[in-house]
Amino acid sequence: MRNFKIGFVICGLLTIAFLQSCKSPCFWVDVTMPAYVNMVKYDNIIVDFDPRFHQGNMNHSFDASDEIARLLLSSNRFKVIDRISLNNYIREADLSGFREGKGNPKSLSKIVGTTAFIFGRLSVDRGEETFSESDAFIDQERAKKKDTVWLYDKLRRLRYSLSVSFKIIDAETSQLISMQTLNANSEGTNKATFKYRSKNKDRDMPAPVDESALFRNCLMNIINQYSRYILPYNVGEEVCFIKDDSLPEVEKARNLFTNKLWDEGIQALKKMTLKKGLDNKAQAKAHYNLGLMQMYSRVFDKAEENFNIARRLDDECTTYMEVYKILQKKKDIEAKLKQQGN
Repeated sequence: MRNFKIGFVICGLLTIAFLQSCKSPCFWVDVTMPAYVNMVKYDNIIVDFDPRFHQGNMNHSFDASDEIARLLLSSNRFKVIDRISLNNYIREADLSGFREGKGNPKSLSKIVGTTAFIFGRLSVDRGEETFSESDAFIDQERAKKKDTVWLYDKLRRLRYSLSVSFKIIDAETSQLISMQTLNANSEGTNKATFKYRSKNKDRDMPAPVDESALFRNCLMNIINQYSRYILPYNVGEEVCFIKDDSLPEVEKARNLFTNKLWDEGIQALKKMTLKKGLDNKAQAKAHYNLGLMQMYSRVFDKAEENFNIARRLDDECTTYMEVYKILQKKKDIEAKLKQQGN
């Protein structure tokens, strides 16, 4: 039995070692994605969250407006006009009914020199409290003193819900460019222990959950969601090289890219394509790995050239055929980024 256990452990260790040796060297890279809405032609943006259409705390509308303005300003792409300035412009243009759709956007755009409006409305802005309690239990500290005291825990939960509706309107054409509603929830719990009693338990109450903090969590969640609609954003993508016993240097290259040393990493991959004594399959892997990182470096012509070499050297590997689809997607993304001024 003991020998069986020892053999089982050894078998497990060998299996782990085998899996580690077969594991592709992978790492994460940041990839810039285009915004869902192309805002490149809008030099100036007016942000307006009108509290008249908000059923909750009016200050929350101002908070949302400020955060959108802060997001736009931090991008260094736009000049932002806030709601107070907007009111002044509306009075100057004699557009008192502008928000209700009665004004002429062209007149306003001539005054402020802007071409886009971001209107927002907090359609849901509320917190809902619930209470629950545990079964009764004995106070162990008092029990040590031969004194039996029954206690129970009471939980006070607050679930906050926030929904914000956004509209982007071209000021010159009055065209609705984009419209979406984004949602977020946040929860908080406070617990307190009380002496158990059958009557007047409603008097036992944990401290209130900080509602303002939950609102803030929801708001920042929505702002982060909305940033992808109006600004290019980064996502993480996992990149995996193809290993080969005759290419141990691939691990060094992975470490270079992991440490953001892209130029050095590209040079290390280029050296592998020039390595002597490689068979066709190993050469194909070296060219594929180089093409992969050239693709993520946005050097698409060089990437395609190395993918072609890899495919010629090993036309049975489906990975070398499938990578062309990824390459085309990257080219499409690059074209959209250029349209958006990146």
